[in-house]
Amino acid sequence: MKKSALSILFLAIVLLTVSAQDKKINKGHQNSNPAAMKRKAAQKEMIQSLNLSDEQKEKMKKIGEEHKNKMEALEKEQTISVKEYNDRKTAIAKEAKSSREAILTTEQRNKIAAAKTEQENKKKEQFEKRMNRMDTSLGLSDVQRKKIISLHEKNQLKKKAIKEDASLNDQEKKIKMTSLKNETKEERKKILTAEQLSKIEDRKKKVKGIQKN
Repeated sequence: MKKSALSILFLAIVLLTVSAQDKKINKGHQNSNPAAMKRKAAQKEMIQSLNLSDEQKEKMKKIGEEHKNKMEALEKEQTISVKEYNDRKTAIAKEAKSSREAILTTEQRNKIAAAKTEQENKKKEQFEKRMNRMDTSLGLSDVQRKKIISLHEKNQLKKKAIKEDASLNDQEKKIKMTSLKNETKEERKKILTAEQLSKIEDRKKKVKGIQKN
């Protein structure tokens, strides 16, 4: 199975132990923003769809406990640098992820791969909807539309490269992703006119005003 298809497993399977953990997840939902709640609900649904056996659940729980113990030991380290800490933290997470993947059956892995494909298709649909909204509200020219689409495609390739860069730890990837997001935002501004940017700012102010009320 492709590594990219397993990324959803890494996000979802860590939420799995037993019913007691489900209670913790639901409790966390109360303090989460809508987007986070939606992600957690999707992750929980994915876990349930895998129909893990009792033996698999027990193994997952054991892996989770081992991961927790290793992280607690790492937290007690006083002489290591920030980079070494982040490198080891990433290595521990990868080890746990690999152990979890080994527990799954071929059918379960196929379900994860299918869910990943569906997720990617939904993202494409969402981007197309955003482009249509921009067309309607900003009156994009054909040149602007092509430039924005090209920028988005390049951005997706850069994201993929960062995610698959084995030389980076998770924290370094997060920093690069944030930097890429800001760079893309600035590049998108250069494509739009002053009038279009003004419309976007006005819309943001209206949304903030509605949220306050």
